[in-house]
Amino acid sequence: METQTHPPDYVTADRLLSFAQAREITGVSRSKIYQLLSNGTFPRPVKIGRNNSFSQREIQQWIARQLDLRDAGSSSCPARALEARAVLKPERRGSNKTHAHSNDCISNSKNAGANNV
Repeated sequence: METQTHPPDYVTADRLLSFAQAREITGVSRSKIYQLLSNGTFPRPVKIGRNNSFSQREIQQWIARQLDLRDAGSSSCPARALEARAVLKPERRGSNKTHAHSNDCISNSKNAGANNV
């Protein structure tokens, strides 16, 4: 019987992706990635020579965070929905729109859940 050998954890823990691979995995256009990078809402690349590479783990975490924000946006809390939209689609610079999350929203969502029992 053959013994299977597995690479050490540090080999499989993460890998660097090219810009094209990051685009393919996320489904986000090149210009949108640059926009998200300038907003600080996309994982920062690692510069190797002339190429930018991205951590696969950080890209996967970014995708998971986008899904969390989507799910938070579908909650009964309007403030959380606005916050989720602001992260997914930040306001243009110079916009004076701000929104603070209120405790009323939290209590309203708890009350809404209690009414469904």
